[in-house]
Amino acid sequence: ALTNAILVALDRFMQAWNEVPVQYLDQSRLVYGIIDRLVIQPDGTLMLIDYKTHRSATRDTIPDLAHMYREQLHLYMNGVTRLWPGHGVKPCLLFTACNEMVMLEDLN
Repeated sequence: ALTNAILVALDRFMQAWNEVPVQYLDQSRLVYGIIDRLVIQPDGTLMLIDYKTHRSATRDTIPDLAHMYREQLHLYMNGVTRLWPGHGVKPCLLFTACNEMVMLEDLN
């Protein structure tokens, strides 16, 4: 289940968007993606949330599943920091099948 801290963070926000496109050049590579949810918290921190619909996701399998998406969220973070320089970014994966959210805080 979603933790109280995450629920509070999602309940109190300044602004939020769904399906935010990001596109930028990373050296000579074009990076393009759609961020499922982007939330600006009252302290200015950006919460980047990507939904994952793995039907087999459970609390036990989430660490391995989350590892598979580290590069994707890292690229999304880079795009978000280009749009909002100077703001902290919290990248998260929300596994909808088991209603669990994981923060990947060590992507900076």
